Formats: sequence, structure tokens, C-alpha cells
Amino acid sequence: FWKKNAVFFIQGMVTEMLSLLSKRISLFLCGNHVIEKEEIEIYQYGFEIILSSLIGFILSIAVGCCLGMFFYALLYYGIFVILRLFTGGFHANTYLSCNLVFLLVSLSTLGISKIMMYTNIYSIVAHIIIIFISAAVVIKFAPIENENKPLNFEKRIRNQKISRFLIIILSIFACIMFFFMRNIAITIALTLLSVSMLMVVSLIKPKEMKKSEQDQ
Repeated sequence: FWKKNAVFFIQGMVTEMLSLLSKRISLFLCGNHVIEKEEIEIYQYGFEIILSSLIGFILSIAVGCCLGMFFYALLYYGIFVILRLFTGGFHANTYLSCNLVFLLVSLSTLGISKIMMYTNIYSIVAHIIIIFISAAVVIKFAPIENENKPLNFEKRIRNQKISRFLIIILSIFACIMFFFMRNIAITIALTLLSVSMLMVVSLIKPKEMKKSEQDQ
């Protein structure tokens, strides 16, 4: 009970802090006649997204620095964010949950990448299997819509085409790089796998919720 309340309390604090900071920035811009008063709420929401994304970037770089993988953390973050922009996937309900999930994914992806870089258990066969699974998920299911931000038909087709193009290009590039820069190839492959697994989680979650409601 207390743990659950503590989690809700922390989530509320993080959300409130982001909201307050974003509101102050918006009010500052309004006070300096940069934006109109009617636009404050729109800009406040935009700044909340930017600040949350900035926290995610800092977290991924921090993980990279702790693991001695600064360059690979940049590579991971760039591919992850750009691909997710068009594929969609699992989204947490709060900023805190979102950043905690991203921290866990970043730690897992970069941590496993480092292990694979310094062992002989990662072969070209494993590399191809990981890339194939990732590409198959993206090509089959992308884009996955966020229920809070539904896509119209045109945007859905556009995101589908772009996500397929990106996954094919990245997959080919990762396969080629395996023979020249193995560490980069490993990072790309595991990043693609992370994106695809978050898509799978997003597909499974509604089914579990529906099953739970039926059981009740």
C-alpha cells in the first residue's frame, strides 16, 4: 500500500515539476510578446514534451558514459528516436514511467551490446536472426498508433512507408558493417530489436487488458 502510494506521489511530483517549468517558460515568452496569451497552453504542452525528451537523452548518455560507450549511446539514441517516431510502440502513462522504461531499455540495449562486443558468442548468424526478427515486426505492424494521438489514413501510410524504408536501410547497413565495424553493427542490431520489442509489448498490452476485463 505504502509503496504504491509512494510511486503515485513521485509520479505526481515529476509531472507537476515538468508542468510548472513548462508553464513558466511559456509565461516568460508571453510576457516578452514572443507568443500570444491564447497559445500558452499549446506551448506549455510542447515544452513538457521537449523537457521529457531531454531527460531521456541525458539518461541514455549517462548510461553510455557509465559503460564507457559514449559514441554508441549517441548512435543508439539517434536510431531509437528516429525509428520510433514512425513505428510507434509502447508508451507509458506518465513522464516518470516513460523515462524509467527508457532508462531500462537503454541500460539493457547498451549493456548487452557491450557484453556482445567483448565475447565470441555473438556470431553473424545471431546478428542476421536479430535483424530479421526486428525487420519482420516493423514491416508487419508499423505504425502502431498511440490511442491519444490517432493517425489519419495519409499519415498512417506515410509512417508505414518511412518505417519500412528505415528498417530496410538500417538492416542492410548493419549486415555490411558486421564485417568492418562489428561493434557498430551490434549496437544497431540490438537497437532495432529494442524498438521492435516495444512494438510487440504495445500489441500485447491491449489484449491482456481486454482479457482482464472479461475475467472480471
